[in-house]
Amino acid sequence: MTFELPKLDYSNEALSPIMSQETLELHHGKHHQSLNNDKLVVTKTANAANPLIDNLKPILGCDVWEHSYYIDYRNRRPEYLDKFVDNLIDWEFVEAQLI
Repeated sequence: MTFELPKLDYSNEALSPIMSQETLELHHGKHHQSLNNDKLVVTKTANAANPLIDNLKPILGCDVWEHSYYIDYRNRRPEYLDKFVDNLIDWEFVEAQLI
């Protein structure tokens, strides 16, 4: 089964000046098409289960049990997740896992 990337409901210039036409064409037209041809799935697990037990290949994991952030962030989970995404993830490594 071949995946076909859906067309956008707006022109490639519509997001300018926040996102240029060139950037949108690259990300939607080429990058998203290549990613969507892979079977990328976002999952969540309970009780520290790991996607490996379901024969999935995790490319990124984030522990959101309180023990992983409570000392530094108390019950401010969104702030912890912002810091995790912006500062701790090695996106080049994650991308390499897709290949």
